[in-house]
Amino acid sequence: MSRLKKGLALILTLCMMLSLMPVITPSSQAANGDDFYKIVHVDAGRKYFSTENLKKIIDNAAAAGFNQVELYLSDNQGFRFALDDMTVTTSYGTYDLTPALGDGYDESTKKTDGSGKYLTQSEMTDIISYAAGKGIDIVPCINVPGHMGAILEAFTQFKYSGSNSSIDLENEEAVAFALAITEKYATYFESQGVKFYNLGADEYANDLTSGSYTYGFERLYHTGKIENFVKFLNDAAQIVENHGMTPRAFNDGIYYHNDTTYKIDEKIEVCYWSSGWGTEGDRGAYVTASAATIAAQGNKLINTHGDYYWVLGKADWQCSAEKASGFEYTSFQGGTISNPAGAMFCIWCDYGNTDGKDDGTAVVSATANVIAAFGAALPASETGEETGGETGGNAGNAGNTGDVAVTENETITVTYKPTNVNYTVIHYQQNVDNDNYTEAARETLQGLTGSQVPEAAKEYPGFYSLIYERPLIAADGSTVIEIYYDRLKALYDFMEGRLDGEGYVCQRPGDWIFIDWSEMDKGGDLCAEQILYWRCRLAMADLSEVCGLDGAPYRQAAEKLRRRILKDYWREERGGFVDCYTTGRELITRHANIFAILYDFVSPTRARKIVRSVLENDAVTQITTPYFEFFELCALCKMGKLAAAQRKIESYWGGMVALGATSIWEEYIPEHTGTEHYSMYGMKYGCSLCHAWGGGPIYLLGRYC
Repeated sequence: MSRLKKGLALILTLCMMLSLMPVITPSSQAANGDDFYKIVHVDAGRKYFSTENLKKIIDNAAAAGFNQVELYLSDNQGFRFALDDMTVTTSYGTYDLTPALGDGYDESTKKTDGSGKYLTQSEMTDIISYAAGKGIDIVPCINVPGHMGAILEAFTQFKYSGSNSSIDLENEEAVAFALAITEKYATYFESQGVKFYNLGADEYANDLTSGSYTYGFERLYHTGKIENFVKFLNDAAQIVENHGMTPRAFNDGIYYHNDTTYKIDEKIEVCYWSSGWGTEGDRGAYVTASAATIAAQGNKLINTHGDYYWVLGKADWQCSAEKASGFEYTSFQGGTISNPAGAMFCIWCDYGNTDGKDDGTAVVSATANVIAAFGAALPASETGEETGGETGGNAGNAGNTGDVAVTENETITVTYKPTNVNYTVIHYQQNVDNDNYTEAARETLQGLTGSQVPEAAKEYPGFYSLIYERPLIAADGSTVIEIYYDRLKALYDFMEGRLDGEGYVCQRPGDWIFIDWSEMDKGGDLCAEQILYWRCRLAMADLSEVCGLDGAPYRQAAEKLRRRILKDYWREERGGFVDCYTTGRELITRHANIFAILYDFVSPTRARKIVRSVLENDAVTQITTPYFEFFELCALCKMGKLAAAQRKIESYWGGMVALGATSIWEEYIPEHTGTEHYSMYGMKYGCSLCHAWGGGPIYLLGRYC
């Protein structure tokens, strides 16, 4: 796999050299219309909810357009769902869970509701049936291996050291016990036709009372035992899958620390609620993976945004209807996922005793309008009659919608709310035996009426995508995007046919060679291009070997080119590569020398010499664009010159800020003054003052800080 990643990464140099489109990342999720999960989560573990009140929440959810209600049935403050048979059996023995039912234990300010109540199997069967009649799927959540405190009060021998809430993942009997609980409940819910089962799997041992770590995932990760959690989660997910249901889990431990070493079952749908908190290295740090990291591994994401929680007993953490109405389902904590599988509004009852033993009545009343507002912010169902949007009217009575009878002079305000409509993306691959194209895939996706089509190109090994149009999405569903993919081998052969007699990439009539805007040689056989082409040959070798083909000819060609470049362009006495050896200028600039470091073209000894003679030499022509300045920063960081990189960020990017910049400019030359900073392309105000290619420090700060 690493060789494949390496090969694909190296192909970027080929794309850069030919001024092709940047790599386009496909949407990681695919959900549209009625397939979009619209979920209300109810914490019926910490607080007891009667059947009557759960049905009211189901009614509220259905009226607001939700299609699932998740019942969270176990936690530290309560274990509130009893099957007719509460025994579980493992190879170690049989355990009766009955003593664990009802209230759990109080911890700090979190109290049980004191009712001692729980739902029975017949009541749950009734709830599932009632919900189905309302078009609602019930999703159970029996949390493992953490948030098991109420259960572990009756089975203390399975507790993780320093924690009352979680099992010891190194205790094989404890692991078997927790998996048996999942097996027990999954068997029942399968019999009721349930489609999804949430394993929870969040906040493992978040109650550690001693040691270097506050949270269990931090301890597992830094002690090299995170694999134990991954194995447990995958085993639990397999149980759910064996019972014909789709497993879910909260994101906490999924690729913790953005570490993808241990693969997590891709079938697990991840309820992403938090991007973590604290500073790495602090005792209170909680370093969860980004939504993008998880999506890249193939797991569907459900936006369970923690900032929109409604928490019983926490007035400052109760999402209002007004706030819920502004929920953006593509906006996750820490980033954006363009097409998530769904979204979840969570009602948590951390302080279960807040309303006394009212069976959830007050919670139902307090959250009804929030559920309605949150539901209105989610993608509309395809079953409605609207085309491309909804309209709402106001004729003196707030909330009136539809037809309004006007009998006198009135001001009528009509608002338009765009909804999701279909659009089509068709992918065409270039044929192997000719230059024509064959359809490879056709997708029906969804987006908001009037919004621009998101990037939609796929990654096909051995192909690259050509430029394609991304129009606005039409309300009538007629938008069609066609994306064409050419063969990489054909592109490589084309380039081979354009080499000059010396075997170098050269400028042909009509070509525009662009390395950077800085003062440098820009014609002839440029060293920077030759290093890129050397790297391309290695990339073709890697890709060939991944595909089971012989990569040796490419490696031999790359080595031959490397020797020639060193002979023609390297100047030992000056400690760097010249731009072009045929012009007679013998000009040494930064660009080719930066590539030589970044791509390991030279030995470590020569790389250090380049740093001293070129990168740290102010007499060498400075780079004038944030775009290429990023590559220089990368080279400095790679060579361990972090302080120098920081100074350059502060002086170069900081220089723009000091001049009043609120976004990064296309070009910045510190020596310029006044309106000179805005001139470019021969125009007084030709410089873009908001240019995406200046965002490089964001990557570097994330990687090295």
